[in-house]
Amino acid sequence: MKKDKKIYIVLTYTGTVLSKIIKGYTKAEYCHVSIALDESLKEMYSFGRLNPYNPFIGGFVHESIGTGTFKRFKNTKALIYSLELSNRKYNRLRKKIERF
Repeated sequence: MKKDKKIYIVLTYTGTVLSKIIKGYTKAEYCHVSIALDESLKEMYSFGRLNPYNPFIGGFVHESIGTGTFKRFKNTKALIYSLELSNRKYNRLRKKIERF
């Protein structure tokens, strides 16, 4: 089967108070996960802050590496994985994201 599309799994650690608490509890190096549908990370989604200044009100959000929380915390540590998907699986994923 030919794989035609790539998605990106973005693991991050911003160093915020909330991320330090999560890291302390989980002992994981990264405490936030996003999924990006483009290589430039402009079409990126996760469950996170609805307002970058309020860590306690969250939901499903559209993120971009150059805006919001990522823009505020320029020393964010990140690890990015890419995954190839068939067109069919990529389109199914996109439809699921759109439902959110």
